[in-house]
This record gives sequence, C-alpha cells and structure tokens, in this order.
Amino acid sequence: MTFGQFVKVFMTDAGMNQKQLAEKIGISTPVMCDILTNRRGFTTKQAKRCEEIFGVPAVIFMMMYDLKKLEEERK
Repeated sequence: MTFGQFVKVFMTDAGMNQKQLAEKIGISTPVMCDILTNRRGFTTKQAKRCEEIFGVPAVIFMMMYDLKKLEEERK
C-alpha cells in the first residue's frame, strides 16, 4: 500500500474527495494530488490537520509516510 492509498482509505471512509481534503488541510488540489501520488512530501503540519479531520494520531500518518519513503530509497 502506498502512502496515497493509505490516505485515500480515510478519505473514502469520510466521504471526501481530493479537493475537499485539500481545502480542509489548507493546500491546493494539485498539491494534494502530488502528495497522494508520492510526487510531493507530506509535512507534520499536514499530518496534524489530518489528525483533526480523521481523528487518527498525526504520528500514524507520519510513520506511514516515512515507512513508504524508506522503502522507496531502498530500491
């Protein structure tokens, strides 16, 4: 599972699309798209907003992001 797929699970459960999540996080839709497709990094600030939105600790989002980043670097 990619980081984007991980986030999309929460989006789907909340009935949100990329645009809605981007607005709630405070970023543009293209930036959200880049994050979900692993073309752009994910910040602690964005993780904290996801915690507020989804009720999942920010550390879980950051751990998942870091894990996937580590896997990519090993390739």
